[in-house]
Amino acid sequence: MSLISEDTDPSEARAAARQAAAGALSNRVTFNRLELNGILNLYGRMVADGEWRDYAIDFLRERAVFSIFRR
Repeated sequence: MSLISEDTDPSEARAAARQAAAGALSNRVTFNRLELNGILNLYGRMVADGEWRDYAIDFLRERAVFSIFRR
């Protein structure tokens, strides 16, 4: 016995799921390409100098955070 009706188009369900996901992503706080490029350029220089070792990126509800970890 199948749980899917012959009248149901599975692509409609997938399209609805994509639209819901796109709506959630549009409200997300992120870094834009220029911001991230500047941050990663600085990070690379500091790693090369031996000052920084690792990083983390967090996307919170109201802000995006780039954290660095020193030696």
